[in-house]
Parts: sequence; C-alpha cells; structure tokens
Amino acid sequence: LLLVASITTFSLAYFALYMAIKLIGSSKTSFMVLVEPLFVAILAIIFLKERIKRKDIFGGILLVLGALLINFDFTYLKFVFGLGEFLAILAPFLFAIGIVATTELLKKIPLLEMTSVELIIGSILLFLTLGLFINFGFQWSLISISLLVLSALVIAINWICYNAGLKHIGASLTSILYASKALFTLAISFILLLILPKIGLKIPENIVAVIAGGMLIFFGIVVVQRQKST
Repeated sequence: LLLVASITTFSLAYFALYMAIKLIGSSKTSFMVLVEPLFVAILAIIFLKERIKRKDIFGGILLVLGALLINFDFTYLKFVFGLGEFLAILAPFLFAIGIVATTELLKKIPLLEMTSVELIIGSILLFLTLGLFINFGFQWSLISISLLVLSALVIAINWICYNAGLKHIGASLTSILYASKALFTLAISFILLLILPKIGLKIPENIVAVIAGGMLIFFGIVVVQRQKST
C-alpha cells in the first residue's frame, strides 16, 4: 500500500497535473481536479465497502456537470476536451487512489514518517518520469534554485497538513476543505498577472463558465461528503 500511495499520489498524479497545467493553465486545472472527492467516494465503495446513497448519486451528477461546464467553450458553443483536460481528470483519480491507501496506512504508520517516505519515493519517480518525457531546457540560477526549494517546502507542508487532516478529521471533511484551493489559485493567478503581466500564466477565456462550473463541483463535493462526515 505504501508503494501504491507513493507512486500514484506523488509521482503519476503530479506528472499528470503538471502536464495539464502546462497545456491548459493552472486556473482551469485547479477547478477540474475538484472531482477528486467523487473518485474517493467510488473507490471507498469498492475497496472499503461503503454503501452508496441517493445524495452520493446527486452529488456525483453535480460534479460531472461542473466539469462539463468548465470545458464548454461559449465562444464557439462547443465542448472542449483535449489532452490537457484528460490529464486534469486523470490526476485527481490517481490522487484518490493514493488517498484511500494513505488513509488506511495512517492507522499503522506515524504521520511524519508516512508523509516523508511517500514524498521521497514519489519525488524520485516523478523526477525520473519528467526527465524521460519532458525536455525542460532549465536555466539554473539563484532565483530558479530558490523557487525550486520554496516549491518543495510548500508541497511538503501541504501534504503533511493534508495527511494530518486525513488522520484527525477523516477523508470526507479534508476533501471538502482542500477543494477551496481552486478559488485561491484563481485569485492568486489574477493578482500575479496584475503585478507581473508578462509572467506567462494562463487564465481561462471562459472565466464565467469556469467559476460557475467550479461552484457546481464544490456544491457536489459538499453533497457527496456530507453524509459520510456525519
């Protein structure tokens, strides 16, 4: 289970996530990955033998509708679903596999040791995977190294907090609270674009549809998880 959690969450899922961000931007990706709790619920039903309820089905429908709305281009009145969108859906599915495995492992392994091992194994595999498929042409400098170190620290703190949530308040409530990151990502992206307009961040053209779809997904998360957290 430890190997499964490390490979899916910290290697394959991040590979899919980074590729999606590169193709469709961080804002749209962050909203699409909100379907993660739906995958968690499905896997919990299959592997943890949880019973599905009507609210779960209704919430699942809202999640799917939200994802569809995000990918609808109102300019040309057509549904847009390319490689970037596929990877943005694949990433939360892989995350969900790791979350289910991690939740079970945290019953036996201390939080910091568990998260550290997952990060080490996953980061090594992620580095090797990205090295094989992507030519970064990376320019080493003091700023770039500082940003890499800062990113690594933020990701480590992020997962320590997330795993702490899994241990203390359960996967359901943790998923709901963590879903708010999409709104923060969009807000921070706008702020950075105002300060550094040439930074190269991608903001979705159909911003209204993205926000509306994100709200549908968030409401679907609440519906799916409310029964499980009570």
